[in-house]
Amino acid sequence: MKEKLISSLQIAREPEPLLIRYYLLEEARGKELLYGIKVVEETTQAAAVVPGLTRDKQYASEMIIRFARGSVTPTGLADVLADLF
Repeated sequence: MKEKLISSLQIAREPEPLLIRYYLLEEARGKELLYGIKVVEETTQAAAVVPGLTRDKQYASEMIIRFARGSVTPTGLADVLADLF
């Protein structure tokens, strides 16, 4: 599985800020490519991974950008996706 960094976000917080990175995942299943999302909070190394979410690379990339704008954390990713699907 390949991963590509799409966006990073720093959120001010005490005692130290949160640094969140948003990745586009790409995996081959047979002859088709599937795209997913990975969200990592770098300070604690908490991560949420959702592979094989869609066949549409553009759609997955747009979702990642929206998640970054909304400051979605690894802990909140499952709830946000549940609301979308």
